Amino acid sequence: MPSSSSTAAAERHATRAGDACARTPGRAQTVITALLLLIWGALMALGVLSLLRPTWLERLGRHGMDAEARAYLMYGDSLVRQGNYALAVTQYQRGLQIKPNTAALLTNLGVAYLHLGDLGRAEEVLRRAADQDARPRLRSTVFMNLALIAERQGRSWDAIEYCRRALPDALEPEKVYRKLGILYAGVGRYAEAREALEQTLRLQLDVTHPYRKMLMRTADDERVGPELSAELERRLAVGVSAEDLRHYDLEFLRAVLAQDLEVANTHAMLGAVCAQLGDRDSALRHTEAALRIWPQHPEARQNRERLKLAATSP
Repeated sequence: MPSSSSTAAAERHATRAGDACARTPGRAQTVITALLLLIWGALMALGVLSLLRPTWLERLGRHGMDAEARAYLMYGDSLVRQGNYALAVTQYQRGLQIKPNTAALLTNLGVAYLHLGDLGRAEEVLRRAADQDARPRLRSTVFMNLALIAERQGRSWDAIEYCRRALPDALEPEKVYRKLGILYAGVGRYAEAREALEQTLRLQLDVTHPYRKMLMRTADDERVGPELSAELERRLAVGVSAEDLRHYDLEFLRAVLAQDLEVANTHAMLGAVCAQLGDRDSALRHTEAALRIWPQHPEARQNRERLKLAATSP
């Protein structure tokens, strides 16, 4: 049986151990303290970085903003292809909240407004897009859409000027020339209309033109990378010739192009313009060319009847 002195010693030891435990923090408390210190250190580091604004941090922030704005652009473009222009407008606007002066977002927003018939907003946004430092072919698209707005508003000469500004870098210059031909004919400038439509026809029948457009689209695609894009631009600057397409059956390609219904439309328009200029032979030649491609072409049939009537009139 333990003595009373042993019991007292044990009690004093237990008391000291309890006091030590009371003075030593528990493991949970230690972990919490360490986490708070880490959070405080991280906040201090972020504060220092925000003051110093290192280049790598700015680049990282810009990259994230660019990616988010591009996502809204792509979503808006998919909605435009589906004909959902109102929702596309919302996506483009969200992208512009992130990158306010992005030329592609402004351009496509203007086009969406144009599809919705809101010509005022479309013109305002497209004018903003024209002021940005955009790729030449994108600026050409801006000017062409401004031409369409001016045409709808009856401002034919403004539309002509916009078309002329769109021409040098147009992805599809044949469409710009055709619009110029229509606009010039509308204001009675038939010689200029004939010249523009002849340029349209030349491009439509040029076997190298589809290949050139393919190179342009690829060069403008951000996914191909800057090196390949620059190489394609150099190739375009040199020019594309029939020799570049020697591995293809060029005669077959020419025959296919010559039967395109758009070629028939151009021939029909040229027939009408040549008739206005008093060049009956050219008018009849273009009219018959349109009818060989499209025998039921309504405008070409009317042109032929008018030409026949004029030939029999005293």
